[in-house]
Amino acid sequence: MTKREFIKSLQDRTGLGSSDAREVVELIFSHIKQELLLGHAVRIEGVGVLKLKHYEPRTMINNVSGIEYEVPERIKVKFRMAPSMGRSLKRELLEG
Repeated sequence: MTKREFIKSLQDRTGLGSSDAREVVELIFSHIKQELLLGHAVRIEGVGVLKLKHYEPRTMINNVSGIEYEVPERIKVKFRMAPSMGRSLKRELLEG
């Protein structure tokens, strides 16, 4: 689902206008981003947890050529699904 589809779905389900639905979605995403930038985990009950994971720079060796190369540091957003969401998805996938 794209952000545009998410906004359209929000409009259809709530009756909000296009600009209001877009504003709500942008506000939610903006708040999530700000919390992650502050180093906080974002816990959405029944959905899961988003948090930043920092990977230190390291040296790797290519197994085929044996050449060493540097992997720069990086930061990724990690998502851990709530157990209740996992059970719900599994149940619906197996039934449907």
